[in-house]
Amino acid sequence: MEHHEKITSEVQIIRFIEWFIPDTFRKDVTQHTRAQILVGVILANLVLTAVFAVFAFFILEMPDYNKTVAAAIIGECALLYSASLYTLRSRQSLVIAGNITTLTVFIAVALGVMITGGYTISPLVQLFVMVPVFVFLLVGLKSGISWSAFVLAWLVVLLILDNLGFTKFQVIDLEELRTLRDVLPLICMFVLIIALVIYETVNDKLKNQLHLERNRFAFKASHDPLTDLPNREEFQGRLRVGIHECQQRKEKLALVYLDLDGFKPINDTLGHHAGDLVLIEIAKRLTDATRRSDTVARLGGDEFAVILPGVKTTENVEQVVRKMLSAIAEPMTVDGDAVQVYGSAGIAMYPEHSEEMDILVRMADAAMYQAKQTKNTYHFVQPETLKNLY
Repeated sequence: MEHHEKITSEVQIIRFIEWFIPDTFRKDVTQHTRAQILVGVILANLVLTAVFAVFAFFILEMPDYNKTVAAAIIGECALLYSASLYTLRSRQSLVIAGNITTLTVFIAVALGVMITGGYTISPLVQLFVMVPVFVFLLVGLKSGISWSAFVLAWLVVLLILDNLGFTKFQVIDLEELRTLRDVLPLICMFVLIIALVIYETVNDKLKNQLHLERNRFAFKASHDPLTDLPNREEFQGRLRVGIHECQQRKEKLALVYLDLDGFKPINDTLGHHAGDLVLIEIAKRLTDATRRSDTVARLGGDEFAVILPGVKTTENVEQVVRKMLSAIAEPMTVDGDAVQVYGSAGIAMYPEHSEEMDILVRMADAAMYQAKQTKNTYHFVQPETLKNLY
């Protein structure tokens, strides 16, 4: 239940953030992620601006002049943050929107420091660290280095002005300053928590996307694009593992090679599209006729292979193969035309016929060609075949 609520809240946060992001950013994972973080940071800072407004107008007892200065800073933040969101959505520029956001943070902190005592007195000096953190996160390395150098230079200027006694911009008295110093850690913790929630939410989504992409590419690399069955390379890997596991468990394994009879005329008369539909249907029928622990693979063309691990007797294998051949022979309709194909199967057993994978494959293939001489039947490896292969 808690997991479901967590997922629901994360989805709601992402959906709200996504509303501000143009569709063009969704084509690039990196740009899309940065746009999500940018919007999240802007929204968090807008909330922080509202908190400062409440603090300035309802908690601190400031003269009207001080309230006017606070209102100007708060108004500047709200205006520029809104401009950043508008730029991102209308101009579709992540760099411009990110720099506007960074500029907003810098101006707010710089003005706040000047009206609260300067470099050595103001508790807001520590907030300058947010500027490079935000710009590196939002815009990237180049802008991050430029802004970091600018902030360092500004801090040097403030330090020099402070040593020269230039503190005439202080408009908040000492009592109000003490209150601000007491509340500032809470405000910083609020910003940190909001930023971490946004980062983790976006990061979790990115990880899920990357995981799905990896799985998708891995599946495409190891499976036949037409039938979604394992391809030849994947089949060989599974056969190798199956033989190893059967060797460990002292079990038997059957390898079945299947070739379709009557498939070529369908391709020639009805076209390759019809042939593809037949192959897709045959793949489904073979999968339905076998166990989940079995492997049905397409080796290429109209040739399939089936791995049957953990079989007890040859009679069990024959039952499965007859079931597969019967499923293949069922009539089907392709684009309005009734068609029918059959199958020829060759069977090799581990360890009776061989304990070597390559030889087992050659045996099953040779047995299949023997079966094709009769068609719509199956053959186990014959003694003469064994002699020829060794």
